[in-house]
Amino acid sequence: MKAKNVFVTGMGICCSLGQNYPEYKRNLFNYSSNIQTPIKKAKFKNGTKEVSLFVGQNTRNIDDTTRQNQRSKSLKYLFKVCDEAVYTADIDLSSQKVLIVLGTSLGGEVDGAFLDTKIKLKTYSDKDKDLFEKRTLYYFADELVKRYHIKNGNYYVISTACSASSNAVSLAAESLHSGVFDVALVAGVDELADISLAGFLSLGAINENRAAQAFGDDDGISLGEGAGALVLQTKINKASVTPLGKILGGATTSDAYHVTAPEPTGIDAEKAIKQALKQVNLEAKQIDYVNAHGTGTRANDNMEFNLLRHALPENTVVTSTKGFTGHTLGAAGIIEIINCLMTLDEGRSVGTYSDPEIYDQTLKKNPKNFIFNTSISKEFKLALNLSFAFGGNNSAVLLSQPDYDISTLSATSDELPVMNVCGWASTFMDNQKDHFYLDSERYSSFKGTQTNYCGYSYIPKKRVEGLNPKYFAKVDDFSKMAITTLKKALSSSHIDLGQFDPVKVGLVFSTSTGPVRIVSEIEDSIPKVGYSKVSARKFPFTVMNAAAGAVAQSFNIHGPLSVISAHATGFIDAISYAQYLYNYQNLDIVIVIGASQYNENSILAAEVQNEAGEKSLADGCNVVILTKSTTNFENIVPVVFNSTKFEVINEDSFIFRLKSDLVNFLQKNHISTGETIKLSANPLKDKGAFLRVLNQLLKDSVRGYHFTALGSDWTFKTGGAGEETIRSLREGFGPIVSIEASEKIGYSFLLIK
Repeated sequence: MKAKNVFVTGMGICCSLGQNYPEYKRNLFNYSSNIQTPIKKAKFKNGTKEVSLFVGQNTRNIDDTTRQNQRSKSLKYLFKVCDEAVYTADIDLSSQKVLIVLGTSLGGEVDGAFLDTKIKLKTYSDKDKDLFEKRTLYYFADELVKRYHIKNGNYYVISTACSASSNAVSLAAESLHSGVFDVALVAGVDELADISLAGFLSLGAINENRAAQAFGDDDGISLGEGAGALVLQTKINKASVTPLGKILGGATTSDAYHVTAPEPTGIDAEKAIKQALKQVNLEAKQIDYVNAHGTGTRANDNMEFNLLRHALPENTVVTSTKGFTGHTLGAAGIIEIINCLMTLDEGRSVGTYSDPEIYDQTLKKNPKNFIFNTSISKEFKLALNLSFAFGGNNSAVLLSQPDYDISTLSATSDELPVMNVCGWASTFMDNQKDHFYLDSERYSSFKGTQTNYCGYSYIPKKRVEGLNPKYFAKVDDFSKMAITTLKKALSSSHIDLGQFDPVKVGLVFSTSTGPVRIVSEIEDSIPKVGYSKVSARKFPFTVMNAAAGAVAQSFNIHGPLSVISAHATGFIDAISYAQYLYNYQNLDIVIVIGASQYNENSILAAEVQNEAGEKSLADGCNVVILTKSTTNFENIVPVVFNSTKFEVINEDSFIFRLKSDLVNFLQKNHISTGETIKLSANPLKDKGAFLRVLNQLLKDSVRGYHFTALGSDWTFKTGGAGEETIRSLREGFGPIVSIEASEKIGYSFLLIK
């Protein structure tokens, strides 16, 4: 295997403790030395309903002249930390092949809630239409591409709730190690939002008496807000840049246990730790420091206590910093990875905050290596960051000092493996029919809020043969759609997941929308019933990775699980992501699910963004099952995938780049000139540059290649859930290129050979 290091060359942070890294570090040591916390009570109001809670609130204004009209604080936080990280790394991203990986739980949810309220109160006007774009998760990534003038690269927006930015760091390190990119900008961001405050309060998971007490006698979190960013590189070309540390490895696993609670023994979390250590041939006894997830909830802290007592030696220093920052959700992982880097650099760790009133009891119940209300100084060489999330997602990231004598990661292959599709299914597909259609038994139509444009919602079955009916009845409709479609893919392909080690089965879930209907329902209920009385049963299904967790629990999947959000390119991007997981976590198969869901406001969004055309929006789910193996499967279709995103300057540049990149993609994958290439595409828009470039390709040969349309009978669209890829697989004879494109930021190709 090639020896390669992934260095941290830039770092930025912004939260309740500070507006930059030097200020954050100074304040963290100050607060810990004086046994204080910046977490204070703050009042929140929605309509006539109010609540006062302890939070880690960033009360200082974030100035940014380019975004003065941005309602959401998240983008300002994100720009601030990324600017600091890029400045520290002394790098010009416009001249590099760049990967952006962003972790967030909420994205632009604050803007989305504001927009929904305006529509509901009938105060919406044309001046608000930009909020339709700003409310999405992937909008932030689009803005980063523009901010740094990135013209060559790709991005992933990971939304696995509280482990999102930890998973983002792992993916960024794997991508750099594989040699696909020159540099990675990886970040995490979330702000305080009513839906989070209300949801956790309804679950009884917020500490209403004081700041959160990790591993203490209290029970509950304190929410926080902020962002963190890292620049990662394998080569440092400037003498002015000093590496700040190394990312050695990272791994994820799934509990497949419960929608909110972790598996009590921590058995699957331990597998994530072991997998991360295995990537660099290290042992647990070599870990000097652990930044624990340490939320303060009884379920998480008890699991993590059991895990750390069992999996790590007694001399490993364990602390949690959420008592100083609050739980920053999607930003928590990267903020705490920055804590690890600080500890390695300073040779000093701050202790876990414990209120003096409960300090004695806390000290009694914890082992001596769990440090509280004091700092400890020693040479820390190797650190581990742990993050856990709803849906049973476990993430472990291993870091070291920059001069630690070991290379980053290892993989099953130096080259990313060629993957085969061994199973697939769609909500729009029936094995007895040769076309895609909206089944009247499975779909019902609805009209938009302010328009006659039509949408179709998926009606799930009440039960699915072979699955636990009690559990299936409890999950939301978005999860049911995904579970049902995967069951169809497994049945039609005669794949029995029981023949595989559950930890060697991975899952990547892609969605451009997430569970919009249940999110709107919870948002609408807050001003009616109050923060503490929203549905505790429904709230967990508002997070983007709830459906993925429900799938994992339904099919006993314990391997890596991740969720990405993208505009119209998400499904092929998810397949590409699955390739990294397969290679770096030594899997047998990876399941890729693409799903979208719509409501009345989605239709209005399509109209104001000029994306309506003549087609209807339809809930939809598509599944492919990937493997490197060519044996023991009835159907094998080899695929090659490529994702390219860039700043779209104008329509001409989009057309030129797409045609040029498509031809280069075909040549790279040894498709001879003179061949006729079938094109499969389901354009997000019914007009515009993408449709024009498709028409040009079909009319003219391009550098010796001839193109023909695979055929289209679409009367609906799902915004990137992947049905064009499923249609390509059904065709069965290549070469076929499936194209997913967003006219704002780039496109992705999948080749069926």
